[in-house]
Amino acid sequence: MEKSPPLGCFTASGLIGTVLTLLIVSGLFFINQGILFSPGELNAQSGSPLGGVPSHAATGGQCNLCHVPFWSTASMSSRCIACHTDVAAQWQDPTSLHGALGLTNSLLACRTCHPDHRGATASLTIVDHNLFTFKLTGAHVNVPCTSCHINNVYKGTPADCNSCHAKQDAHSGQFGTNCGSCHSTSAWKPASFDHSSSGFPLTGKHASLTCAQCHTGKVYTKLSTDCVTCHPEPSVHAGEFGTNCVQCHTTSNWNATFNHPGGCDGNCANHRGATCADCHPVNYSTAVCTKCHDSNNPGSDRNGGGG
Repeated sequence: MEKSPPLGCFTASGLIGTVLTLLIVSGLFFINQGILFSPGELNAQSGSPLGGVPSHAATGGQCNLCHVPFWSTASMSSRCIACHTDVAAQWQDPTSLHGALGLTNSLLACRTCHPDHRGATASLTIVDHNLFTFKLTGAHVNVPCTSCHINNVYKGTPADCNSCHAKQDAHSGQFGTNCGSCHSTSAWKPASFDHSSSGFPLTGKHASLTCAQCHTGKVYTKLSTDCVTCHPEPSVHAGEFGTNCVQCHTTSNWNATFNHPGGCDGNCANHRGATCADCHPVNYSTAVCTKCHDSNNPGSDRNGGGG
């Protein structure tokens, strides 16, 4: 008669595996000072008695007061509000802090912001600001909560830069209140400014200028964008070309490239080798044809009216 095969856990390999598992679990227990089964002291900071106790530590070893068995349909948060009835009331009020949090993120639990078992004197409130619309980055990460949330008011705190940094505005309001358009949360300096957003994009040689070369006296608003504001008309022009430098010049090169507007075959240089002075002996605002033609209206024929 054949013997029945032993159950898997009672085979030699099964027993070895069981012993190894127990050794590993025991090792972790001692290495982590029992944290596997005893996660640490409860908070002992006293307050108004809730649920008959003045602090979490006063609950003793009654884990079931806060923790629910894994087969239960109840949650740990439901055990919390059994004592914290004020929070339970706030959950029903969307204008309150806890009520607003429940509406914006249904996955939040009490322990998300209020962890325990971190020692008798540890803070019972640790807020992950990444859960909110205003995420903390750069230097904001190390700012104490009370620096922004005055008098422990957490709901409705302004999120615009000016609310906290108005006194640090060295620009006297010239650039508005959106500090983030030039500054970052890492540091106030260096600042970066996209001049294209100002309506006067910096191109060519303008891009390498320092701010102070155009913004003298630290004046940054209502500056004239006319060329002559920074580039007085050269004396060689004798005031004959007006103030719109871009008719002939570019921001990349001051050497003029002038296309003659209309007439003269489109360009004086192509008009039988005429020079500027041939047609403009007095100034560039007026033109005469009589150096080569017998009148200032030589006609449409290529020979110019007989001149």
